[in-house]
Amino acid sequence: MKDYKSLDDFIKILNLSDKIITNDFDAWVKFKSYRHIYDKLFIAYSQNIECGPMGIYPKKYPIIIKPIINLFGMSRGFKIINCEIDYNNNIKDGFFWMEYFPEEQLNLDLIIINGEIKFYAALLSKDNQDGTFDYHESLPNYKINSKLEEWVRINLKNYIGCLNLEIINDNIIEAHLRLNGDFYLYDINFIKELEKLYLDEKWDINYQIKKIYLFPIFVNSSLNVKNIDFNNVLKLMDYFKANSLRIDNLNSNHQKKNKARLFMFDINNMEHGNKLRDLIKKLV
Repeated sequence: MKDYKSLDDFIKILNLSDKIITNDFDAWVKFKSYRHIYDKLFIAYSQNIECGPMGIYPKKYPIIIKPIINLFGMSRGFKIINCEIDYNNNIKDGFFWMEYFPEEQLNLDLIIINGEIKFYAALLSKDNQDGTFDYHESLPNYKINSKLEEWVRINLKNYIGCLNLEIINDNIIEAHLRLNGDFYLYDINFIKELEKLYLDEKWDINYQIKKIYLFPIFVNSSLNVKNIDFNNVLKLMDYFKANSLRIDNLNSNHQKKNKARLFMFDINNMEHGNKLRDLIKKLV
């Protein structure tokens, strides 16, 4: 089993340019003309999705509420609201509401040059309906539709860089000016091409993602990780032939308040992944 490496790790190992954008904080600073991409209220009304800031009441329920801007990710503040009483009890400054889409979520990475999509890759995410996910599955044969292409063309006309879209039933619910933060789909050749994108504004590689499954393991944020037998965790990973294991910091600002992601592993066999996750949950 390999150690998980983030895009930042690969950039350091390969001695690549620090111009490659890897997180939302750097993207916010660099791309001043496109900060509206992080405004989730804008994302919703740009697609005519029912939405509004807190204080404006929806015509029907359920809805979801979350911060208008959240650069930390991990669905912080996400909550499903089922009625007006529930709405009134959850009014928060800086939050908004939007129509609730219960279908499965797609996480779409794109490479954009002046509004033109040069590359894209998709992950299907199985929602737990609490802002967390059961698992993710890569979709090597996914085909982007014209609605998404048109939205990118209109809203990122002169943009050059990476774009990550979270999509439900062809509705964009969030957008980020970087790739998916969980970096599993790409190899060294792809990463080197990212440097050309940011330095030379070019994209020449014809890249195809592989079929994999990602399994996150969420725990209570107060869990004492010192009580976990990590040797047994690693033995299970090797036995089920997991590709890599990511260990997250439960105290990171990127985590939700009560439920945090402790592990993420990728594996080629979904059945093995389900069994492995269930066994690890018993250890933590």
